[in-house]
Amino acid sequence: MTQLPPDPAPPGADRSPRTPRWVMVLGLLTLVVLLLVLGLHLAGSGAGPGSHLGSATTRLLWP
Repeated sequence: MTQLPPDPAPPGADRSPRTPRWVMVLGLLTLVVLLLVLGLHLAGSGAGPGSHLGSATTRLLWP
């Protein structure tokens, strides 16, 4: 019978699988986008009624 090579990890080491890099990058990008949207919303320049209309039209529709 052949012997298996010794286990390189010490006993009691954490053997949980690592999170793939693409998952961490996607999560970081999602967090950045959410923080940008939140910042724009709190600054008052985010999306809202008439945000895609011109400023003159917005003043006529929403005084």
